Amino acid sequence: MKLNIQGSWFGETGYNIHMRGLTNGLMDAGIDIGLDLDRVNEGWQKEVSERERLIIEKDYRNEGTICITMPEIAEYKLYQRLPFLIPFCVTETDRLHPNWKRILSHPNVTRVFTPSKFLALGALDELDKPVDIIPHGFDPRFFNPLIEPAKDLKTDEFTFLFVGGWSQGEKDRKGLPILLRAFTEEFKKDEKVRLLVKINTSYNPPGYSFAQAIEALKLKPMEQRAKIVLIDQMLKHSDMGKMYKAADVLVIPTKGEAFCMPAIEAMACGLPVITTDWGGQTDYVTNKN
Repeated sequence: MKLNIQGSWFGETGYNIHMRGLTNGLMDAGIDIGLDLDRVNEGWQKEVSERERLIIEKDYRNEGTICITMPEIAEYKLYQRLPFLIPFCVTETDRLHPNWKRILSHPNVTRVFTPSKFLALGALDELDKPVDIIPHGFDPRFFNPLIEPAKDLKTDEFTFLFVGGWSQGEKDRKGLPILLRAFTEEFKKDEKVRLLVKINTSYNPPGYSFAQAIEALKLKPMEQRAKIVLIDQMLKHSDMGKMYKAADVLVIPTKGEAFCMPAIEAMACGLPVITTDWGGQTDYVTNKN
């Protein structure tokens, strides 16, 4: 079977990581893969393996396409008269936006992929077509209990870790303001504890100021609260396991998730997870684990 995957490969967003991981997994299964990339980085050859380089360079010929991208781009693909189109639906709600529903209901969409039962039994239950659950995964080479912690981050302080985006202040769905307030209200300056905040800056507009965003929250003054360490430089996804291992627990007070890759990556490294009891992460973050 010849299969094309369309979307964004280069970068550190969930879409990028998902597309690259699924592509390699399908190649491992013997599927003839072609790539229809939204963009290609300059000097991209240094960022990929030899096998990945070969499929990026070859012309794609396919019997159909899986779209791992935003719905508007998936809609554009519908007009290319492909034999089939399978959008990989990643949304963070329990009902479909009318625009999503219109695109996913198109007759050329033969079925829909999604990463969680939360979406399949919620938002996508509105569709009159097959929905397949294909969970996002983690790479055990980079996320496992034996990973050495990042030396510049490991301390003897009890460390809460947050991993996610923060680009819309109070409105951001990852819930960082909720965590910052809870942490500063609970822990004082003299307690041996800290909050490590790793921001994925892929989602931030130019000129976004984290200092101003934190100031707008009106937290307790620094001399009264426990330590908060903000990390806003980009890290390779393959290095994130070292950061998880430098912490004691991951906290994600999210308002909505399709799957939540940081939670499963942290658990793969042996960390307990504190998170909201609503969203795609409830497929695998349970009261038992």
